[in-house]
Amino acid sequence: MGGKLDKLAAGVTDDLEPGEEILAAVKGIPDGEAEAGILGAAGGVSLGAAGLLYGGQLGDSRGEERRAGTDAAGVASSKGKQVAVVLTDRRILVFTVGFSGKAKECLGVIPRSDIAEIALGTTSLFGQKMPLVSITTSGGHTAGFGVAKIHKAKATAFVDAYRASAV
Repeated sequence: MGGKLDKLAAGVTDDLEPGEEILAAVKGIPDGEAEAGILGAAGGVSLGAAGLLYGGQLGDSRGEERRAGTDAAGVASSKGKQVAVVLTDRRILVFTVGFSGKAKECLGVIPRSDIAEIALGTTSLFGQKMPLVSITTSGGHTAGFGVAKIHKAKATAFVDAYRASAV
């Protein structure tokens, strides 16, 4: 890996099993998580406390459907925080990312044996397209993670690393 991925990996090492190897990592936001924070902030600016509450509720309802697959895949809500999605030779781990850029709290683990597919697609956040790493489980649930456009190459490398190591 290198640079920022090493920083992400530094917070993950305590959660790895003996001999487990990190193959790739990417930072993103779980699909549907950003809406509540953005709409809540916009409502707060325009309408004060009532707008903040209403905007947050509107964002929650808009993102609920997109978050459902992530929840069903076994990854807890990040409450709008950026996450690190870490691919190892055995599983995928999802962590919140702290201010320092290091992985912090583990939100979920998906064993490789439970993964049917990992693909790169797109999602939309208020009309702006961004790369989306989609992890589909054998149970048919899809966890999506929106990645900043400037990190599309890292998202592509994540998907490629999975495909190259798939058994």
